[in-house]
Amino acid sequence: MLNINTNISSLTVQNSLNKSTNALNQAIERMTTGFKINGAKDNAANFSISTNMSTKISAYMIAEDNASAGIDFVQTASSNLALMSDLGSRLRSLAEQAANGTYGKTSIQAINSEAASIINEIYRIKNSTTYNGIDIFGENAADSGEIGTDLKAGPSGFIEEVERRDTSSMTALASVDETQTLARGSYSISTAEELAKLATMQNAGLVEAGSEFVLTNDIDLSAYTENGGWKPIGGNNGYSNPFEGTFDGNGYKITNLYIDRPTNHCQGLFGYIEDAVIKNVGVEGNITAHSNSGGLVGLGGMNTLTSVVENCYADVDMDLANGGGGLLGAANVGKIVNCYATGDVVSKTWVVGGLAGRSKAKEVTNCYATGDVVCWDESSVIATGGLLGKQETTGAVISNCFTTGNVKSSGDTGGLVGNSSANGTVIQNCYTTGNVNGINLVGGLVGVTGSGSTVNIQNSYTIGDISGSGMNVGGIAGQGIRATISNCLVLGQINGNSRTGIFVGYSGVNTTVEESSYNGQLNQNLGLTGISSSTVNNVKDIYELADTSLQVGIDSNESSKITFNSFFALGGLRTIAVNGLEAEGTLEKIDQFLKEVNARQTDLGAIENRLTSSLEEIGIKYENLVSSRSTIRDADIAEESSQYIRNQILQQAAATLLATANQTPSLALQLI
Repeated sequence: MLNINTNISSLTVQNSLNKSTNALNQAIERMTTGFKINGAKDNAANFSISTNMSTKISAYMIAEDNASAGIDFVQTASSNLALMSDLGSRLRSLAEQAANGTYGKTSIQAINSEAASIINEIYRIKNSTTYNGIDIFGENAADSGEIGTDLKAGPSGFIEEVERRDTSSMTALASVDETQTLARGSYSISTAEELAKLATMQNAGLVEAGSEFVLTNDIDLSAYTENGGWKPIGGNNGYSNPFEGTFDGNGYKITNLYIDRPTNHCQGLFGYIEDAVIKNVGVEGNITAHSNSGGLVGLGGMNTLTSVVENCYADVDMDLANGGGGLLGAANVGKIVNCYATGDVVSKTWVVGGLAGRSKAKEVTNCYATGDVVCWDESSVIATGGLLGKQETTGAVISNCFTTGNVKSSGDTGGLVGNSSANGTVIQNCYTTGNVNGINLVGGLVGVTGSGSTVNIQNSYTIGDISGSGMNVGGIAGQGIRATISNCLVLGQINGNSRTGIFVGYSGVNTTVEESSYNGQLNQNLGLTGISSSTVNNVKDIYELADTSLQVGIDSNESSKITFNSFFALGGLRTIAVNGLEAEGTLEKIDQFLKEVNARQTDLGAIENRLTSSLEEIGIKYENLVSSRSTIRDADIAEESSQYIRNQILQQAAATLLATANQTPSLALQLI
């Protein structure tokens, strides 16, 4: 049978030709790409599996890079920690050397000079250790070098070096009649007897206001130890005949000040001053007194706040019955500038501070205290602070100040200020490094701010541990009602019975905490404030100085991450440069630093081992996935070559037969 309209043979051949052509094209595609699955149409199930594997393989390639970068990160940190450890060991050797009593003042200064250089280098290494723009050890105010870096006594013992005045044209106080009123003028004092003469005349009301007295030598008061010791200049054990002139120590110091008058008020080198200027003098000694007593000045004014105390220091241990401070007992003065106190202050009760007890100073700038401050009487303690017991002046500014001693009190207790009850007080660029311990209202910087007063605490930090056996305990403030805390740092551990917070213990709707950081490792179970943050006006941009997380896996769960903490602070180390290696507790501070560095090295060594292990694990998983994907996706070139040749022959045969099939209908013409 011959069909003209329908050429069945041609259609059959065309179909075979299409199949062989498609198969040939597929073989060519597989051989040129190397894959037997080039699209979902080839094998939908295996295409999906292969695509998922490819995604994981790419992820493992990144994870491998992540682990390698993590190892570089850790090795960078470890290398710099090793440098700091070596420097710390040298620092410790110098401290042991300085502790030996065979070295004179000049030798100690040379040792401290090298120590200061070592400390500066440790800070530089710590602050400059970065990886790809990341501060490995944490950027923080404690080590920024912006707070208190230049605040230390120089070789002369003063914060600001004194250019000594020529006193040759002044009248020697020894030449005046101590029974007659002293005319206003400038007088020189060169001996202990002349200084005692000034006290006698002042307490008798024979010194005219506005007179100036200038030291020409260091003065030793060791001869004045009988009958209660030194009789202060002004006050006369009370509030009469205040000193109302200028006393210029001229860069000299007064040593062996001794007072033992446990029932007397207003004890110190000066008892009571009004509208006075006390400057450029250092005092060393011991005082036992009742109240309103300080190493330099007992009572700094009652009727006015115009007195100024600047560039002075007191290395005086204070044993008080009823409050006072290391430098000033009651600082009712206009300003206290460039002053410090290094002695311990112990009182049974009332208001106590390392530098000053009660303070009405409008300005307290560039001041510090390094002694321990203790006031423990559960019935009547008011306020205790490492620097100031109580700040009482509206709009006062406490700036660029610090404390390094421990504070212990049963009243309002603060590492810097015990009670800041005055409205508009500003505390800025300050820090504390000692531990603070109390009962209620305990804060690393401020024990309590008044409920009706605003206090602005900014750019400040605290390093020591803060603890209270009662309530209202906070890293910055125990009670922070109406307080604004910004750009502050809490590094120590906070412990309290109730209302305990990382930044504020007891806060309120007018409390603001912003742009501040804390050590999350030590305070994992505490809130930012001791009461619900919903009652706080503004808590934002709070940063936990906690963990660095390395993504070494391909998933988002914890098993794909290695988390560690490389943060630490050196804030307490700078106090060694301030106090000198010969100061008590120096070796303990250095040992604590070395312990911290060694702990970080140990942690980072363990992390590096984990990263190396992770890198090996990633390599194994990567190889297994690539092998599995190859089994599913890769083409067998030998098989595809055979298919290529086979389909090429079929295509050629089909083409030849198609020509024959197309000639078949023409046979019908032969039948006509």
